[in-house]
Amino acid sequence: MTKLFGACLVVTCAWAAGFAAARTEGEKLRAVNALHGFIGRLEREISAARTPLKDIFAAESDEYLEARGFLPALRAGAEDPRAAWANALRKLPLEAGAYAEAAAFGSTLGLLPLAEQRAAAASLREALAEERDSLAKKLPPKQKSIRAAYLLCGLLAAIILI
Repeated sequence: MTKLFGACLVVTCAWAAGFAAARTEGEKLRAVNALHGFIGRLEREISAARTPLKDIFAAESDEYLEARGFLPALRAGAEDPRAAWANALRKLPLEAGAYAEAAAFGSTLGLLPLAEQRAAAASLREALAEERDSLAKKLPPKQKSIRAAYLLCGLLAAIILI
């Protein structure tokens, strides 16, 4: 009876760990969505109101970006937007391609003329939209595979215990 209880406990723990790992994988899509929205708002503020970057960073509010530490990092280094952007970007769980695009955009913050900065923001939004669509297609099957792999490992361990 004790072995059976232990086997059930192992399977349950593996199942829970699989769900946690799959959820962590889903954070990439949430990060891309949040960054895409932020870039859209940044682009509008730069274009319409010509708001200084530090004021945009101070006024921005996004629950996900706040919780991940992205916005606090931007606000903390608002005097040097490029360094603040690089530091903030490290807080998001982005795929390599999206990270590279966002890092390239950040390296030009405050250096380009208005029209070029707006074009760079639009280009980054397009790249993030492509990444978002790609992740949205790949993510559900990947999460399902992760959950199944963890569950199978738990079942294997349970069989060995019994």
